[in-house]
Amino acid sequence: MLIVDEASQMKIGEFSLAISSLKPDGRLVLAGDDMQLPPLIQGEYPEPDDGLPGLHNSVFSYLRYKDSGNVYTCQLLENFRMNTTLSRFPAETLYGDGYIPANAKVAGRKLVINDPGKEESEVSEFLRWVIDPDYPLTLCIVDNVRATVDNMVEADLTARIACYLKKCMINHKTSETFTDTLKGHKQFWGSGLFIICPHHAQIRLVRKFLNRSMTWYYPPFVGTVDKMQGQESQVVIASYGVSDIETALSEANFIYSLNRLNVTVTRARTKCILFISRPLLAQSYELLKNKDAMAGLNHMINLRRFCEQNGDERIFQAGFTEGGEGAEVTVYRGRV
Repeated sequence: MLIVDEASQMKIGEFSLAISSLKPDGRLVLAGDDMQLPPLIQGEYPEPDDGLPGLHNSVFSYLRYKDSGNVYTCQLLENFRMNTTLSRFPAETLYGDGYIPANAKVAGRKLVINDPGKEESEVSEFLRWVIDPDYPLTLCIVDNVRATVDNMVEADLTARIACYLKKCMINHKTSETFTDTLKGHKQFWGSGLFIICPHHAQIRLVRKFLNRSMTWYYPPFVGTVDKMQGQESQVVIASYGVSDIETALSEANFIYSLNRLNVTVTRARTKCILFISRPLLAQSYELLKNKDAMAGLNHMINLRRFCEQNGDERIFQAGFTEGGEGAEVTVYRGRV
């Protein structure tokens, strides 16, 4: 028997090397998810004439497309990571209603914070509203900010949320807040919080705001979604950064990747917070011509609709952020 894990990231050429060791009467098992990140490749390739995934795609996606008539795929429906709300969104949009938390303990997972609740200001009100543990899925749509690949308003807000969580969030392993030590900060960035950004410029900017706000004894975990695949954390914050539509269109398959957004949303155990600029949610003729990009845009829109239908919304002025004069953030919070 040959078992291939993460087969959705294995190219057919690599797979051919492994399968050569299998005996003629052997068994082959492939595990993967073609709705998550595909193999890393350099360059762009045309669509095959037969409509199937090309040799640059994963062996898993190729076999999934061939899986018709004589069905040999078994969907794994038990989710051992996400609570009910975080599971429900991908279930409704991608995986089907059978995709549910594995048991009541997983379903009931909830962010636990020791909210100081003393400071009364626009900043503290924003933080408490966004982080509220009763709403596991939070979408923040940013208006009136022009940015290409680095966005100061989103970076500032992301850093403020991260520092607030560091002070108030309860470590599920110790039932206490994370200590200001090397061990405490390592645990916080190891299992407490991930921060995801698509571009390295935004990653550097978020780290700059984090280091300016606090002294960290362990490097903050801020990276691309590629580093997060296969991992999980109590909380995930994603900052798309880009608000310039021309920049977004120039890399539409990257910015509007449904798979990348799906991985981002499904890494958290208890809370996921996403920052997306309003212009990214607008349709255009260029996007309508791009099937893959439109699929990702529709997933973004479905995320907003999910939070609208299952929660509430509120508009905050973001003038307290660096470069945020005139900026607004519409916060949609979802729960089921």
